[in-house]
This record gives sequence, C-alpha cells and structure tokens, in this order.
Amino acid sequence: NHRVLLQWSSEPEIIPVPKASAYLNYYFEFNIVEEVLRMQIGADCRVHSRYYAYGYEPSTSVFYNQTDKKVGDYPMMDAYVSAKWQRMRILLKMQHVNDDMFGSRNYFTLPNYPLNRRVLKMGISWSFYD
Repeated sequence: NHRVLLQWSSEPEIIPVPKASAYLNYYFEFNIVEEVLRMQIGADCRVHSRYYAYGYEPSTSVFYNQTDKKVGDYPMMDAYVSAKWQRMRILLKMQHVNDDMFGSRNYFTLPNYPLNRRVLKMGISWSFYD
C-alpha cells in the first residue's frame, strides 16, 4: 500500500505544509490454518520533505508560525506482526525501528519536540457477540 502526497501553500508563512509526504506499507499476508488463523507480517514507513512546521508553546497551549528550524526528511519506520484468530486479533509492533540507526538523533515532529524513541507495543482485540 502506498500513499504519496504532493502539496503546496500559496502563503507558506501562514499555512506551512511539506511539499511531499509519503506513507509506504509492505506486508505479507497468509493463512496458517485455513479460515481460522490468518497472519500478516510487514513494515511501514512515513516521511515528508523539510519545511518550517508550526512551533508549539506549552504554557499557553498554542501553535504558532516559526521560521527558525525546519523539520522533516527523516523516515519513521515500524515493523509489525498481526494475527486474526476467529474473533480475536493479536498485534505485536515495534515502532520507530530505525531509532538511532543513522548516527544522529536529529528528528523532530515539531521544533524542539523529538519523535518517540523505539517502542514495543502489544495488543489484543476481542469481538464479542451482540
């Protein structure tokens, strides 16, 4: 699955947006037990071009336009394993797999707000009958 977005703002000082962004998802899906247990193993990646993102002032909870620091040009990669067994779903996901792989920790969502470090997440979802 791919989603690529090209955009521009006629007034980037008022509404800053990255010129390009992409979401890529590659996975392999297969049955372990026919019509009972289905598994999906994959990885996804998000990236956008550098731009002057909004700044954030936590004391007033306000976003503001800034032109001091650009953010972007950093891929955020996740890896996951998902299984569906009858009415139950099980998920194991490693977020930000590429944390500290490229030698610098200069990746931010907003100026002065770094992305989360590598995190392992597990989840179970069970659908009940009505």
